Amino acid sequence: MAIHNAGRFVSWCVRAPAFGLVLLCGCAPGGSASATAQGQTPGDSGRRTPGTSASITVRPEGDTRVGPETEFDTRALHLAFTIENDTWATIPWEARVSERWLSLPGPASGELAPGASVVLAVDVDPDGPEGDQPGTDEAPAVAHVVFLDRRTGSTAADRTVTLDSTYVDGGGWTAFTPSPDTVAVYVSSSMGADSNDGLSPGTPKRSIAAGAALLRHGYPDWLLLYRGDTWQEGLGYWKKSGRSASEPMLVSTYGNATPRPLLRTGSGGAIWTMPGGNSPPTIDDLAIVGLRFVADGFDGSGDCVGARILQPGSRLLIEDCAFEGYGTNLVFQAFANSGPARHHDFKLRRSIIADAHCVHGTGSHSQGLYALSVDNLVIEDCLFDHNGWSETVPGAGADVFSHNIYVDNDNTGVVVRGNIISNAASHGLQMRCGGSVINNLFVRNSISLLVGGGNVPNPGGVRAEVRGNVFLDGKNIDGSDPRGWGMQIANISSGDISYNVMANNVLGSQPSVFSLEADPGINSGVGIGIHDLMIQQNTIYSWGGSVFVEGDQSYLSNIDFDHNDLQDLHGNMALFEHFNSSSMGGLQASGNRFFSQLLPTSWTVIGFIPHTMGYWMSQVGDTTSTVELVRYLEPDRSVASYNATQGGSASHDAFIAVARQQSHASWNPSYQAFRVNRYIRRGFSAP
Repeated sequence: MAIHNAGRFVSWCVRAPAFGLVLLCGCAPGGSASATAQGQTPGDSGRRTPGTSASITVRPEGDTRVGPETEFDTRALHLAFTIENDTWATIPWEARVSERWLSLPGPASGELAPGASVVLAVDVDPDGPEGDQPGTDEAPAVAHVVFLDRRTGSTAADRTVTLDSTYVDGGGWTAFTPSPDTVAVYVSSSMGADSNDGLSPGTPKRSIAAGAALLRHGYPDWLLLYRGDTWQEGLGYWKKSGRSASEPMLVSTYGNATPRPLLRTGSGGAIWTMPGGNSPPTIDDLAIVGLRFVADGFDGSGDCVGARILQPGSRLLIEDCAFEGYGTNLVFQAFANSGPARHHDFKLRRSIIADAHCVHGTGSHSQGLYALSVDNLVIEDCLFDHNGWSETVPGAGADVFSHNIYVDNDNTGVVVRGNIISNAASHGLQMRCGGSVINNLFVRNSISLLVGGGNVPNPGGVRAEVRGNVFLDGKNIDGSDPRGWGMQIANISSGDISYNVMANNVLGSQPSVFSLEADPGINSGVGIGIHDLMIQQNTIYSWGGSVFVEGDQSYLSNIDFDHNDLQDLHGNMALFEHFNSSSMGGLQASGNRFFSQLLPTSWTVIGFIPHTMGYWMSQVGDTTSTVELVRYLEPDRSVASYNATQGGSASHDAFIAVARQQSHASWNPSYQAFRVNRYIRRGFSAP
């Protein structure tokens, strides 16, 4: 039995008089009303019960958060909600957004027939209209997408969208609350005396050593230095822990001055922990916040480390500090006289790490940060600038061994996110142990990034997650060591390199885009090769170099090169160069856009033989990539032009000078890496 209706809803009933009264009633739209109604399948008749009030269902359920760890992913900024009519009546619906940083690019209202559904698109603009940057550290921006039943004006669903300017488990500035038994010790070089008790702002100690002596090991005590004061001492040999993760020992500041307390440490270190000397077996739950350490007497020779954390420990936080001009500014390296030695849960946040240097041949190499044997290391929202070299100290120039950040093998759970990493002697960041490199700004490094590259103690390879970073310009190490390399990838068991921008290398005279270093013979016996690596949604523009592929198919497998723009308007190198022709079997590609303005037709080199882009595509099973010049909005954007948008001069040095002034007392959110990266990425949108 079927009841037909030409377009309007009709009521219908079926009676079976022979066996008493059975009444089935409902309404049917145009089409058939039968055991299987529109959008309904046999067995689901309980879904739409006659007589219930009609409404709509919105999926997905739950709220949406957009933060700097995801905002570069187009999927995070283009939300989709499915509106379903799971009733027997046509329902007129409407969607509204509560804030201007949400928008509805498509129809925001309509009618849903029974069983029908429609997808509503909602776009998120993290900069907000007129670039008003909604959301702060203290208060993320919150908006609502409200779905209305227009017959009654009632709200059928309300979805919250949160726009956060902090990372998921980072937050803004760390808040500290004293415990009932916290002892606060005050120190002022300008107003204090070591004969004072140090227990109030009115009776401060003068020397840091006298203040630190009052702290109790295992207690949540606070050592507070007066802002704007200067000392000719550091924190010294540190042997005291806090009570727990929620009750750390705190070394921080008091007072209202903008400058951090300045600790001038001469040619010695700022703080160190190490076995022996009656140190406890571990140093745990220590927070160092808001201090500036400067090696004002260091001439580049000898062993001079800012923070040398060797005694095994857990839950160290260094936040809002500056370390400047040491041989190596920070060393996190667990060491013990006996037994296993590891650090756990170290965080370096919102700090300035700059100008480390040392004279070559003195037994060590200069680093901004060196890390070894740390489990769960987070490096977040910092500035690393000009580490590993000095133009003014004889014998301390840039070399291949000195870096902004050197995260060695034998670290685990490493996350490096939201940092400005600039002007390193050699590498901006070495991540030999693998890990996550998220939404950092790399600018003017000799080699921006190395992930992997060491097989001891990672013989099974490492995982690489390199997402949402911006790489701008390069430079040479020196006259005899030309560079300008973007990424080196080696010893990879799996990974994701996506949504990165690499653009406008000028100063590096030996440029390379990606170097996939899978050949042990070329790369000194390093690792298992490169396997299960997704390279997708990246934009490479006028870097001037090639994607180098080293190794044969036995060391390369399941490498997907998908939906990337590889556009070179200034260089004359091949877009791809495979040292071994068998490496082609380890790659697949699709959906890319290739262009080289200065080369003739041979845009690839395979086994040292030039080939066309079409030939390369045929070897990697690529039937969807195109050869085309992509037009972008403003692809030549830089940190210099960004600085001009903020009212400063249009120069790289002026941008870095402002970034070096960041502190809690004078925080400018416009100089966070992810906000600069937004500006650069928008330059690569469609014109």
